[in-house]
Amino acid sequence: MGTKPTTTQNTFNNGEISPRALGRFDLSKYVNSVKTLENWLIKQLGGVIFRPGRRYVADTKSDAVRSRLLEFNYSTTQNYIIEAGNLYFRFYTEDGQLQSGGSPVELVTIFATADLTKIRYTQNADTMYLFTGSNPVQKLTRTSATTFTISQVDFVRGPFLDANVTSTTITPSADTGTGITLTISTDTFESSHVGSFWRIKDGVVKITAVASGTSATADVQAEPDGTAGNLNTSASAVTDWAEGAFSAKRGYPKTGVFHDGRLWVANTDHQVGGIWASQTFSYENMDVGTALDNEAIVRELDGDTVMAIRWLSSGPKNLQAGTTGGPFTISSGAQGIAITPANITANHDSRFGCADIHSKRMFNFVYYAQNNKKRILESGYFFDVDQNDSVDTMLLADHILEPDIKDQKLFLRGDESTAGVFDMDTQQSPNNRLWVIRDDGQIAILTRNPRQEVNGWSRITAGKTVSCDGASGTGQFESIAVLQREGKPDQIWVIVNRIINGTNKRFVEYFTDEDFKYEWDAIRLDSSLTLDSPITITAITLSNPIVITAPSHGLSAGDIVRLDNIVGTHQLNGNEYEIRNVTANTFEIGTPS
Repeated sequence: MGTKPTTTQNTFNNGEISPRALGRFDLSKYVNSVKTLENWLIKQLGGVIFRPGRRYVADTKSDAVRSRLLEFNYSTTQNYIIEAGNLYFRFYTEDGQLQSGGSPVELVTIFATADLTKIRYTQNADTMYLFTGSNPVQKLTRTSATTFTISQVDFVRGPFLDANVTSTTITPSADTGTGITLTISTDTFESSHVGSFWRIKDGVVKITAVASGTSATADVQAEPDGTAGNLNTSASAVTDWAEGAFSAKRGYPKTGVFHDGRLWVANTDHQVGGIWASQTFSYENMDVGTALDNEAIVRELDGDTVMAIRWLSSGPKNLQAGTTGGPFTISSGAQGIAITPANITANHDSRFGCADIHSKRMFNFVYYAQNNKKRILESGYFFDVDQNDSVDTMLLADHILEPDIKDQKLFLRGDESTAGVFDMDTQQSPNNRLWVIRDDGQIAILTRNPRQEVNGWSRITAGKTVSCDGASGTGQFESIAVLQREGKPDQIWVIVNRIINGTNKRFVEYFTDEDFKYEWDAIRLDSSLTLDSPITITAITLSNPIVITAPSHGLSAGDIVRLDNIVGTHQLNGNEYEIRNVTANTFEIGTPS
């Protein structure tokens, strides 16, 4: 009778493997894979741990509609998570909700529910710029530890569309001041031009009202140095004019990023491949001037297909732009030289088109969703091909963003599915991971270390809810953001949608730390709350029996307690004891009987 063969698996760092690859035992990574890895996290050294539980923080403002989480990283000690909901922002910091006077700190915004998934943002110190394409660019500013303001950005001196080359003229009623009348010789003005900027000869105006296709009211704008503006037309008809690039008529930027001392913005409805950069360290000044090195930049990405820019990402050596036709590298063309209006170049890196999902950077790579939202690609420089390229992180896990992951028949039928990437963020500590919210409410997690060839996917489910009235349903993760903490692991925040007593409830929660010192530190429940009422010890007599002084401790004989965080008599820490011989302010401890 033969013996049953046994094998030893030392690592799971290739993670969950696709059902399509179950027979590919000829692949070297096959032995480091697992068929199902649900509710586990992969460690970079190859082991796996059961995923930690989550703490409940607060209900979202409305259970009826979906909201989204954004991160606001101000400093090493003061970082925030933003709950972006219908026309409001609420704020969270480490372990809790930011409150003032017992109420959540809340800010009124222009972002409706339909805008939330469109929000892209970039931050410099205490200021964050937010883009949707549907709204004027917004600027969120932290003014103190508990106060924020938000306002519309009116870019100075541009940007503008190409200068007029026709015989159409604009005649201003005056060259200075507010409330001047603009008369254009061809029907041009529309109500959607209200709020737009126009260059007229030597100055700039902002349209405040439109009376007809040939008449509008406008205010002459100040110069960048604050001096009064002057059109210098002598109130005469001129053909020297240009329409603003950003407006309700032409659309607003859909994405932006800080790079090389400039604010870069991109993609309006009118110019989907358009990219604009501010003057250096003057982030709201779009004056192209006379093409000096520090002046604003205007560029259009082109190719043999539509190049709608989905995201911008600042790297250590260049700027990357993800488009529907694949990523581009934008640079000066020379290593170590900053981009200027005269030297800007844009190279098409690969043909893996980008979905309209924000990208995330980890290591020196950008991680983005492919057009169909079913692949996560890693974009960056690859030595073997000596150029920037994109590689598939899901080569052996092409199922990881599919629904009904346990239904093997799904893959045999080749059915189309509706899952895919909805939201994502990156974690740096204690492991490098990409957290991806799927459309169906699961989380797919990529643990990655390119140099050590760690590339493993696992999944987390929100679990089922069953209430006393029999109503039940599967919980769904709806958004995710990662809070960086000084001297501590990153904190993973989520919005979870559950059915409780037959009603949809949306909670803001965070995953507890995956590494812990004592077994009682581990949280295995979801949406959990803990009563934390520690008793302060003022003195310990190390005799037999041990006598502890703790004024008004409230304990009773026979209680079992655990001692922790004691300084000096540290040998008592981490142990359980039985309470004996109790007085109002003292008690003895002994080994539990």
